[in-house]
Amino acid sequence: MNIQERVPILLWQSESTIFGLSQDGVVIAPLSELSGTSHLVTVADKRQGVKMRAGMWIDPAQIAFAQQLVQRLSDIQGAAPFTVQYVNSITVNGHAEPANRAGAGCYIVVSARGWLVYMGDAVNSSSLDHRLLLLRQILNTAQQERVQLATIDLRFGLRPTYTVQS
Repeated sequence: MNIQERVPILLWQSESTIFGLSQDGVVIAPLSELSGTSHLVTVADKRQGVKMRAGMWIDPAQIAFAQQLVQRLSDIQGAAPFTVQYVNSITVNGHAEPANRAGAGCYIVVSARGWLVYMGDAVNSSSLDHRLLLLRQILNTAQQERVQLATIDLRFGLRPTYTVQS
């Protein structure tokens, strides 16, 4: 019998604890018990009622999506620096609503410049490539028009929306 140690590829913060996640979606262990993780990005899990622990499982498609999102966002001018959150609800007009139509979660990019991007998740109708293209275009337009963005919503395919800061 061969035993193979799981290697963390992404960090996931649940409440005040940061965990390492393996490529196959297993929550390995708290960061304090891992080494060689300083190069990994952390996703802050802001879902209500979800408490992570070692041994739990997260869909590997979501982990791959988060990795690609972070990697490719770094290439978009005007996006960095940023953090990434994972939520199950967002506030619209003062009311909480599900973050995704299928009841799944949603990745939110929080820019140091003050805007949020609702990216959806791995199973949205539009590809990550398409969502990042839309983000690039919206950021370019906002820069050209000297507009301060508040939110950018890319969750619903061909209907991107954005709001500006008042």
